[in-house]
Amino acid sequence: MSPEVIAVLGFVALFAMMLLRVPIGIAMGVVGVLGFASLTALYPAMNLLAQSPIRVSTDWDLAVVPMFILM
Repeated sequence: MSPEVIAVLGFVALFAMMLLRVPIGIAMGVVGVLGFASLTALYPAMNLLAQSPIRVSTDWDLAVVPMFILM
């Protein structure tokens, strides 16, 4: 499929999940991973899914905000 068709299907799936009362963050994550998997392959999408939370949690900029609030 072309990337444009995958994008339209992703928006439709996102809005359908929102109508089914799935939390927006989870719906966006599922649609994003499945869209990336359909554009590349399953293994890179699962690799992205495994590395992304660790990359965000070890980001220095996000660690400074709670420390500033605690001070």
